[in-house]
Amino acid sequence: MRPCRGESFLGAKQVEDNHDSLFTILNSTTMSKVDSDYLRMAVGFLDTNKLMEVGPYKSFVALVSLTKKEIQTQRKFQIPVRTVMEEMGITSNNYNLLKDNIRLLMETVLDFNVHRKDRNPGWSMAQILGPSQLKDGIITFEFTEPVWDKLKDPIIYAYITRKGVYSFKSKYDIALYNWFTRLLVPDHDQVICEETISFILNDILHIDKKLQKTYGGYMRLNDKILKKSIESINKQTNINVKYKGLRTGRFVTKVWFFVSRQAPELKAEEQQVLSKLVTVQLNKLVKLGLSLDSKVKERVLALSKELGEEFCVQRLTAIAKEVKSRPNGFSNPGGYIRTKLFENILLPEETNSELPHQDFVDRYLQFFQQAFKSLWSDYQLGLFKQYSSEKFEELQPRIVELCGGDASFRALTKGATLNKEIFLKSRSLLSVANAKAELLGFVMPPTNQQEWVEQHKDTLLAKVRDMLQVDSKLRYEMADSGCKSHEIEALAFLQFMNQVTG
Repeated sequence: MRPCRGESFLGAKQVEDNHDSLFTILNSTTMSKVDSDYLRMAVGFLDTNKLMEVGPYKSFVALVSLTKKEIQTQRKFQIPVRTVMEEMGITSNNYNLLKDNIRLLMETVLDFNVHRKDRNPGWSMAQILGPSQLKDGIITFEFTEPVWDKLKDPIIYAYITRKGVYSFKSKYDIALYNWFTRLLVPDHDQVICEETISFILNDILHIDKKLQKTYGGYMRLNDKILKKSIESINKQTNINVKYKGLRTGRFVTKVWFFVSRQAPELKAEEQQVLSKLVTVQLNKLVKLGLSLDSKVKERVLALSKELGEEFCVQRLTAIAKEVKSRPNGFSNPGGYIRTKLFENILLPEETNSELPHQDFVDRYLQFFQQAFKSLWSDYQLGLFKQYSSEKFEELQPRIVELCGGDASFRALTKGATLNKEIFLKSRSLLSVANAKAELLGFVMPPTNQQEWVEQHKDTLLAKVRDMLQVDSKLRYEMADSGCKSHEIEALAFLQFMNQVTG
């Protein structure tokens, strides 16, 4: 039986500070009895493939989180743009990225009948957001009525705003985390199940049929998705998952899962006490909203052990300072602190030796190559123009002789005598003549290209960023992967400089 809405909506503080907010609300006195299929049916509309991408999903979670308990009485909101950007994880003044995220949610259509029990024909669909605008530093947005009708349910609200989602870098992390959470709902503590490879691919991960040849076997599915995503879930949430493949004859046809909310005990070698300095800083983070559990302690122990006590204290202090500097800037300070603690950048030895997101770096590198080629061509043309200006009277007959047979040259001069003013003002005429530069006696002065690039770095970067704005596919893929464009840009620029001759 579906629980009544509004009977026991968790206050924003309670939901935000408790990483297990969904299970807290399910275990409350007014909502402890929930039909086993309720959550699966209630949140099935979130399985829309487009919303499963990391960027749109995190943006959706951010907007829902910012509504807090007001979502029960209204579906239109006005929130400072800086608050929205910080909640979405946009740390720079990239308003275009914010606009793209909002547009994606306005264009995303949810199917509310994906988990209907009956087989009768019919469907119900709706976009996530209605009209939205940014004006005078305030973002105005509204959820469509069918979506709002779902979001004001306290259980659905708690399910969507679980803060573990913010730390995920893959859509498969999100899909598995959502599914594991639903499995736990009937008992709230632990569950064991077996699922076929086909069910995992189609019903959980929603992998396109064209890609199922890549992930169809257990070995590839495990190597490409399960191993990485479950490790991420175990590391960054209060859910712990164990799994193994089950064979039928020679082949693995099913996967056995044990999902629990019981945090694993620390390993024997990790049974150590945090130093007094680290403990003091950790307690300050707890006062700021961090929920202290065994996984947080395990993470801080790892930081202290691998990076040294001094660095660990510095890192905890820096996080606390950042949160204090923006007391009204976080709707969930505890979740933000937790995400910062689990950032991979904190442990250098965890960095992939093959460079993270190398595919994006390679594609970004092409922008630098194209931008440099264009700027270098302009630079060379500018020098040729200066040379032509100084020696035009001497060069004019030779230019006509060498270029007169060129159709474009004839069209540009319209058969008239070539004069200095027209020639120097026409980039097209200069370009035609520049193709014969050596025959006209022009010699490119020796130039150190690396030094030249450093001198024109700002212009080069501006041109590269303009090119990136046109490539929306790359921008969305980078955002979905969780990588930061400025990090990709820095890596690509470094590799580009290594390619430039001295």
